[in-house]
Amino acid sequence: MYEKIILYIDKVGVDTLPHYLSNFAEHNTRTMDIKLKDVFKNYIIFYIDFDESNTDKKYITLQKTIAPIRFKDSMDHDIFCEICMNISQEVQVKFYTDDDEFEKKMKRAYALLEKEMQFDHLWLKIIHTRSLT
Repeated sequence: MYEKIILYIDKVGVDTLPHYLSNFAEHNTRTMDIKLKDVFKNYIIFYIDFDESNTDKKYITLQKTIAPIRFKDSMDHDIFCEICMNISQEVQVKFYTDDDEFEKKMKRAYALLEKEMQFDHLWLKIIHTRSLT
């Protein structure tokens, strides 16, 4: 993966690297998903499909509720919103990150959603990868 990323930077530069890394991660996840399903029969990766231009009432309320939380960039904000628009009693998510700041902001924002929008604490589990080692 490192070699592919370096090759991309050499050919294209770093300006579009965040978008490339997002697509790269999604591609690798989908590839691994196929292999993991062969090994773990109950294994599921939930792929989020959400358009941020969505103006439905839940999305507007979610945006207003988490407005006091300032994510470090729009990508972190969008990831959090996509997750929260898709979780429920039926769809619970474990989100893994190694980003300390993102973990803290997600937890603070989710606490607001629990308080203001009756999100359940069981719907989203935020796991820092350092806790896995």
